[in-house]
Amino acid sequence: MKVLYVVPYDFIPPDSGNKNLLYSLLKGVSPLLECDVAMLMGGEAEEIKERVRKEFPRIRDVAVFDRPIGLRRKKERILSGIRGFHPALGSYRSTELERWIRARSENGKYDIIHFDMVHTAPYRKACGVQATLLVASDAYSLAARGGRILSRSWVERIRFGIEEWLHRNYEKKNYHFFDMVCTVSDRDRSYLEALVPLGCFRTIGVGLAPEYGTTPIRHLVPSAVAGKRILCTGSLSAQQVADGVVDFLRNVFPAVRRRHPDATVTVLGKNPCAILAVCIRETEGVEHVDYVEDYAAFLDQDWTYVHPQRCGTGLQTKVQQAMALGLPVVAFNVSFGGLGVEDGVHCLISRDLDDMTSKIIALVGSPESRWMIGSSASSFVREKFSIRRVGEEMICIYEEILRQRTGKGVGRR
Repeated sequence: MKVLYVVPYDFIPPDSGNKNLLYSLLKGVSPLLECDVAMLMGGEAEEIKERVRKEFPRIRDVAVFDRPIGLRRKKERILSGIRGFHPALGSYRSTELERWIRARSENGKYDIIHFDMVHTAPYRKACGVQATLLVASDAYSLAARGGRILSRSWVERIRFGIEEWLHRNYEKKNYHFFDMVCTVSDRDRSYLEALVPLGCFRTIGVGLAPEYGTTPIRHLVPSAVAGKRILCTGSLSAQQVADGVVDFLRNVFPAVRRRHPDATVTVLGKNPCAILAVCIRETEGVEHVDYVEDYAAFLDQDWTYVHPQRCGTGLQTKVQQAMALGLPVVAFNVSFGGLGVEDGVHCLISRDLDDMTSKIIALVGSPESRWMIGSSASSFVREKFSIRRVGEEMICIYEEILRQRTGKGVGRR
């Protein structure tokens, strides 16, 4: 089977959830299929190609195309908005890439063209009758809706409302042109199935990088117990994320400290919003860490991991990584989308802040409970989201698409 991956960014190193999704997918797929990559970039083409070939030696060809810049970028963003779609799509418009894809579609060079992220979805029109798949990851209009509902500022509510409309407009009008659209959680898939009745949707997993998925875990031994330490991480500059941490520090942690006066919280993340920065400074027992060199090693300690966000779509990779490294995670249900975990076995799911408080108090005071839940979480997540398993599942999806089109599959390498 020959597959072309159309990618909107440099995904090496895989330093975000979306990049990690593609990186782990290619690690699982490229040894088994004939894979090429076309990338939209703003950097040195040969350097980028060399990085991809070094990391993925079985990939056959890497093509790099420039994203629009300057006035051209502004023009494309305006045109995208005029069409009723999100302006961000215009930032990835390349006539050179469109011609390149069209030529290869017309000569039947590939069995499937795999579009990574919604930013590359507009290139579907260059594919003709070619089999196509879009990994949308999240339902973006659903994410914007969550931001609108939870925003505490009317300005933010208006902004999210506009983004929701723009994303929904694109999803409704274009997703059904793909043979299949993949998300990383069942919640997003169900939402898109209702929004786009003619579309075909599947849920896929996000593979774990080796530092989370295969390395031994040091802290899951009795001698490694370090105390009553709570960890929160996230994109602290995002208002909705910051609001969740503020709610936790103001409404949950004081009650935890009353039961466990030696409990502490570490908040990890760059550029916290102003309200969160003030809250961290004013709350006793809380420290802020801007950055750590080795995130996986930092996680591999005796933490109780708290993820207090109330909004979000897709799969929360920070939660997935914490569980893979054996941390007991306490969070609201929305944070476990796509993981398929069981409350009380692999994690602790909170109904509200009072419920979160009682569960954290119990965990912080019980090394045995932390060990039991962390061990169960690690075993479950490492198996379900191994690179091998995720790669095999994606190949099965490719084969399903081709069977639907031709009545027969196309062989692997």
